[in-house]
Amino acid sequence: MIKLTKADFGIQSDHERMAILARRRYPAITAKIIGRDGNALAVMGAVKRALQSAGVGDAEVEEFLMQAMAGSYTDLLRVCLEWVDCR
Repeated sequence: MIKLTKADFGIQSDHERMAILARRRYPAITAKIIGRDGNALAVMGAVKRALQSAGVGDAEVEEFLMQAMAGSYTDLLRVCLEWVDCR
């Protein structure tokens, strides 16, 4: 198992980080993914569970999953950051 670290998110600058944070849909929802299994399915599952636990509707959870699966692994991590607070 490869553990996910903050460096894996590929954010190059503070400006880029702030732009991602400004787009975050659910800043009050936290998903614990850093230091855990870095497998793409495990990352998506952690965010999906966090969204569902917070009462986010099925349609929005499905939208998250579609966005998360649409690109590369780095894109997946960025989508996660745009939806919830990843720690």
